[in-house]
Amino acid sequence: MFKQKKTLVLILILVIIGAGSLVWKRSHDLAAIAKPMARAIPVQVAIAKPGTIDMQAHYLGKIESAISVELSSRITANVVGVTKREGDKVTKGEELIYLDDLTLANKTRASEASLRSAQSALVAAESYYQTKKASFERSQRLYSQAAIAQETYEYSQTEADNAYSQMVAARENIQVYQANLEANVAEQGYSRIISSIDGVVTKRLIEPGDMAVPGKALMSLQALNQGYKITAQVPQEVVRSVTSGSKAVLSHGDQQMSATIQKIYPSLDQASLATIEIRQDELPFGLPMGSVIGVDIVLNQVNGIVVPVDSLITNSKGTFVVVVDANAAACQIPVQVVGRNAQAAAISGIQPNDRVVVGQENQLMQLTTGKKVLIIQDRSESN
Repeated sequence: MFKQKKTLVLILILVIIGAGSLVWKRSHDLAAIAKPMARAIPVQVAIAKPGTIDMQAHYLGKIESAISVELSSRITANVVGVTKREGDKVTKGEELIYLDDLTLANKTRASEASLRSAQSALVAAESYYQTKKASFERSQRLYSQAAIAQETYEYSQTEADNAYSQMVAARENIQVYQANLEANVAEQGYSRIISSIDGVVTKRLIEPGDMAVPGKALMSLQALNQGYKITAQVPQEVVRSVTSGSKAVLSHGDQQMSATIQKIYPSLDQASLATIEIRQDELPFGLPMGSVIGVDIVLNQVNGIVVPVDSLITNSKGTFVVVVDANAAACQIPVQVVGRNAQAAAISGIQPNDRVVVGQENQLMQLTTGKKVLIIQDRSESN
């Protein structure tokens, strides 16, 4: 029994020794295997270059037609019809709004009747004058021959003069009634409000059944294909730095185009903002009127080492860029920003021709000094 226990203990010791040998050999083999190299992080870079950038202030502008029209009524009347809505195109001379013209039509018919009556009175007055004129001429001949008395001659002359005065008065009445008719016809025409331009309806402010009164806007139009304007509101301190002719950049998404400020409105709005105006022959970026686009006003220019604005890292310790060194390793370098706009920044603290990493800021922050990188695109070459 004792001998069996001794044998079991011996077997257990041998098993433990064997297991320990296997563990040691495995550890030795693993130690002999070379550790894998850290994987390089793919990045995009741009080459830093000395240069000048425009300092810009960003605002939003609205696209409008260079020519706009606001329709209103010259008379007080009920609206009986409106032919167009917002977005509808209109042509010059097209009737857009109909007003109740019953009262005006009655006035026009009364004026026409008065004119016809005056015309009939003129015909009668002219006939009467011709009769009295002929009678007076006959009296003149007889009086010169001493065939009638002077009293008869003078009476004939008075009748002719009176007939002439009546004829002149009838002619003057014709002019008055003709003017009244023309005025009433014109006033009746005001019941049809027409478009003065080829354009598009931007606002419809009246509906059938509403009352139109002089001075109240009924519809707004903007002309098509006659130029466009972009207006933006800017603070007083900014407008002091610009003049007519100052440069600006219009933007929509990734699209950009250069522009020039043509006009600065002389008065401020209720929020103490000034308005600038930029003119364009075509609709910017093909957008419809009323669209909102970016307006970056160029205030001045600064010099420095120019890098893309998306190469900057800003945190509580300052501003940094990640430079790729000759060993393809990242190196975070603190820089000073001289100026920046939406696309680029002018900085100091790095050397011309340094390769700076560009990308989203949270990605750049992961590129601590010493990390290996793999350049997959040089943005400088792609531009």
